[in-house]
Amino acid sequence: MDAFVDQVLTDGMERVRAEGDELRRRGLLDSEGNLLAKELPADMKEGADRDFGG
Repeated sequence: MDAFVDQVLTDGMERVRAEGDELRRRGLLDSEGNLLAKELPADMKEGADRDFGG
């Protein structure tokens, strides 16, 4: 069971690192992992007229 857990954690960390690299490539994170884009899209702002299709 320990080998399985180790493999799951290793694979998970690889995915997290890959996602972080992608966010950095897109300019959303800096080199330290801090969020650069803090502005919400217009449809997510308070009082926006939006439809979630539901």
